[in-house]
Amino acid sequence: MQDTVEQLRVRCDELSAREQMYAASWKKDTDVRQQMALEVNSIQVVLDQKNDEIRRLRQHQSELETKVVNVSDDCCSVLRLLNS
Repeated sequence: MQDTVEQLRVRCDELSAREQMYAASWKKDTDVRQQMALEVNSIQVVLDQKNDEIRRLRQHQSELETKVVNVSDDCCSVLRLLNS
């Protein structure tokens, strides 16, 4: 009877240690998932900022191209006036 009790105690201690190991592993996994979620959110913010910057730069480029066309047209007009 004493041997059975001792075996059960040992088995209980093993199961308790295993439970603690699984709990620690689960907590670590949860912490890693939370950290990954924060990193993904941070990357998304940077991506949004870069997309906004690209949009602004494209708009600015379009405005500059329009100005170049206008200046070119103006130069042609001035040359025509000078030649007439």
